[in-house]
Amino acid sequence: MAKTISCLYKNTSQLNRFIDLNELDEYPNLLVQVFTGNPESLNIAKLQKELADKLPFAQIAGCSTSGEIHEGRITEKQTVICFTVFEKTELKSFLFNRTDFKNSYEMGKTLARELAIFNTEAVIIFPAGFDVDSTALLEGINETHPDIVISGGLAGDNGLFQEGLAFTQDGLTSDGLAAVALQSGHLSVRPFANYQWQEIGKSFTVTKAEGSIIYSLDHKKPLNILKHYLGEAFIKDLPESGTEFPFLLKYRGEKVSVFIIKPLGNGAIKVNRKVEEGDTLTFAYANLEDIIERSLQELKELDQLAPESIFIYNCMARKQFARDFTEKELEMFQGIAPANGFFSYGEISFRKGRVPQMVGHSLTYLALSENVAESKKNQPKLYSYEKTAQFKTITSLTHLMHASQDDINALNSSLKMSEQYYKSLFDNNADFVYSTDLKGNFTSINPAFEKTFGFMQDEIIGKTALSYVRDADVPRVRMHFYRALRGKEQYYNVYINTKSGETNLFQLKNIPITVNGECVGIYGIGRNITEQKKIEEKITELAFFDRDTGLPNRMKFTEQLEMQLKRARKKQKKIAVLSIDIDRFKIINDSLGHFAGDMVLKEISERIERVLPSGSYLGRFSGDKFTLVLSREATIEKVMNVSKKILDEISHPISQSNQEFIVTASIGASLHPDDGADEHLLLKNADIATNRSKQQGGNRVLFLNGNESAGNGQT
Repeated sequence: MAKTISCLYKNTSQLNRFIDLNELDEYPNLLVQVFTGNPESLNIAKLQKELADKLPFAQIAGCSTSGEIHEGRITEKQTVICFTVFEKTELKSFLFNRTDFKNSYEMGKTLARELAIFNTEAVIIFPAGFDVDSTALLEGINETHPDIVISGGLAGDNGLFQEGLAFTQDGLTSDGLAAVALQSGHLSVRPFANYQWQEIGKSFTVTKAEGSIIYSLDHKKPLNILKHYLGEAFIKDLPESGTEFPFLLKYRGEKVSVFIIKPLGNGAIKVNRKVEEGDTLTFAYANLEDIIERSLQELKELDQLAPESIFIYNCMARKQFARDFTEKELEMFQGIAPANGFFSYGEISFRKGRVPQMVGHSLTYLALSENVAESKKNQPKLYSYEKTAQFKTITSLTHLMHASQDDINALNSSLKMSEQYYKSLFDNNADFVYSTDLKGNFTSINPAFEKTFGFMQDEIIGKTALSYVRDADVPRVRMHFYRALRGKEQYYNVYINTKSGETNLFQLKNIPITVNGECVGIYGIGRNITEQKKIEEKITELAFFDRDTGLPNRMKFTEQLEMQLKRARKKQKKIAVLSIDIDRFKIINDSLGHFAGDMVLKEISERIERVLPSGSYLGRFSGDKFTLVLSREATIEKVMNVSKKILDEISHPISQSNQEFIVTASIGASLHPDDGADEHLLLKNADIATNRSKQQGGNRVLFLNGNESAGNGQT
């Protein structure tokens, strides 16, 4: 079984007696959690040594706190040591420093890979330091290992908000994390998080921010906004007051709390997580009535499961704001199983199928059992809480604020919806227009949509838009959809089948539908650009490609050569430019006519392409002249070999108009950087070399520097 016993640490001798009395040194799988309200590194180092000397095989994970939980009771500035003995569960601790990684996200991914190797079922994490981006950390873990149960909390420092510490048996960090992994096929884990926030007042848009520092909200200094809505006393009491009235931020479909840590001298504020420009923040308060109701229900369910140990990671704000309930709540947890933990600056909320979040003003726990079948109870126990007079007053105020906010929301909703529908040109738009909900299901279409695709409204509404997109395009369209939900207009082209089965290319624009500051879906606006695309492609073909051979023309070839030269300069590589001129081609044109001559040139271009190595680019400038770029291993020897293959391939007899011709060519070559630094000079020098080759009788390759080779293997 997962049995937990704990003690309040006094001194070395008291700790040793406790360990000996409970024979803790005899257990091979022992987890030691240390929660200390005395966050001096020297004290922690001393305790680490004492535990390591007495329990060398134990796995230790701990942190500094803003209050401790010992057997269901609140303590202040004490050190609580919890010993959990496992029969079937193996343990492994980890200590990471943020500065050893590129960022917190990479630190999370690295931890997740270690957890995967250990075959972890659950992990307890204690981040330390405000430079650790807990959101990115948890995303890194979840992306690599999405099924692992995560629990824990952010290290505190007795409400000073200066420096938290986390540690294992291997060391200590003020900017990183301590973690312990639990591995077992027999371990039952139940995570829980209770945080109930209620929004109040207007929303604010972040107009300037960097990391966790907000410089302006709605183009105003954040401190001025706080002073206006919450008063001077709120600012004076920061950061403690910030835990009572945080902001709410919508992130990945959930509303997460953003706590104000401290005011800055320039009117800015520092918060506990990264925010971005364009994010929307709303003031919030803890809905205590909902918190109590959910907690009592959870206690009832947990009691039926009869766990063997409960690790609690609680927000320091609950201790301050609702002390009476927090004390009674912890007592009820202790009545179910040994309940130990600490009060933190942020708690990890884990819900299966969702990305874990660092939340606040919450109680989270991890309940463990190794003997699940033996744990279940038959008789349910009733849990209740008698509210104090002060609590009843707070509840009434909560109802008042809630009702007032609902009235404001209803008024805003009515005004905004009327304005949006009034301004809409939905039905009269010549382009097709549609709207979807947050899941991408059609909610409306206009007449132009029905005309374009052949589907009537009753065939479309309620169905997912992605079902009408080709499978290969679904990931790309889904990406644009979610970007639009985040407030970014999207433009893209996509092929869609009409009801008749015809496939056309459509240009789409996605824009978010925003009501009360929240995205509730998207509008899509589009048009059929199939014919326009064909015309554009034809124009491109005529502008950049030779009509007879399909090869790039001078403009396209020169553009490509310029790009190749940029890469060559960066990698300090050589490039060869070859000018290929067909010898005495005028005779073929004069004897057979220009049409037959064009057919011969087409066959010659195909022959050249057959012998070209990878990294080659062939073009036709005009008449009987071809130009070639060799971008890989462009040595004189390589150019010679390629040129000989071209000359040999061209020299094979050509049949045209019932006549057979033997064709030869003159090749001139220039090398970058020896013969020119830019595309124009290289082309010019290759032409010069070609002219010299023709002057010497043709059917040969000649370099600008004088190296040459004749055709048919003669040098």
